[in-house]
Amino acid sequence: MARISKSPFFAQPGADSKLNYLYFSFITLTTTGYGDISPAFGPGRMIAVTEAVIGQLYLRFGGRHRRQRLREAEEIPLVARPRERAPGLAKGAVK
Repeated sequence: MARISKSPFFAQPGADSKLNYLYFSFITLTTTGYGDISPAFGPGRMIAVTEAVIGQLYLRFGGRHRRQRLREAEEIPLVARPRERAPGLAKGAVK
């Protein structure tokens, strides 16, 4: 964004480093929003809003998918149960 607009992305002077861009995106996606760095102009703010919405959607729907997979994993026994004999079969008899 800074290359397109010829102005700094962040409102805070000296904050334009690759690490700050990564930090800002991560904090925005997790919707923590510390407020120590913020976008300086409209398009940057729209990117931040988009990242926050994506973060919320991931938490909502990604969490549902993980919970479902955990439930399915709990239904599968880790140790196989011994087979139950059919009624009327003697011990050692084969079906």
